Amino acid sequence: DWAVLGLVIGLGGLTKANYWLLPLCLGLVVAARGRVLPDLKLNLSGRGMVLALAVAAAVLVRPYMWMLSHPELAAASNHKAFRSDFGVPPGIEGLAEALVGTVAGLAAVALAAWLLSRRAGERVPEGPDWPGRLLVCAGALALAISGTAILVAGSSQVQSRWLVPAYVLVAAGLMTGAGRRASAAGLRRLNWVAVVLGALTFTGMAANRISAPGTGSIDF
Repeated sequence: DWAVLGLVIGLGGLTKANYWLLPLCLGLVVAARGRVLPDLKLNLSGRGMVLALAVAAAVLVRPYMWMLSHPELAAASNHKAFRSDFGVPPGIEGLAEALVGTVAGLAAVALAAWLLSRRAGERVPEGPDWPGRLLVCAGALALAISGTAILVAGSSQVQSRWLVPAYVLVAAGLMTGAGRRASAAGLRRLNWVAVVLGALTFTGMAANRISAPGTGSIDF
């Protein structure tokens, strides 16, 4: 399990820099579990953690060394975060865009979680509730770190997809918590909605890749 964890962290580290919000925030919340997750009991292994870090490092060392030796190429797209569209103070503009993106990205999930979690009679929720709280707390921390970074860096443009790791944590946490309290009929309805939305998403992605020029059409 520790080796698999290291492999997941290493492969994630090859995707995008914002991926590091996931292990960082999950790790911080677990470290502070006594205050936010008192019912979470863990027996962490020092050797296991060393193994996980070693596996992750084995995956990451070569590409990261290349990035360090070619910083002008590795950071070539950073200018996108500092292109102002409205002429307001840079950090404030970026924070406003992040807030709008967060509301747009999580409003539908929050509504679905609220509808799903409405108790069916006196049904008792199944299983522990710390998994959902762990994910929501980590996602909230990721949003707080992102907002602080936007202000400190003076970013004037923030695209919502840059905050996807935080959205994934919050959304998964909300739905995990709601699923414990949902009725069987509610879960069936949710599954059908997920199937329909998934089919529409993949159809749109395929149509965009086939018909529209852009980064999605680059022959990597």
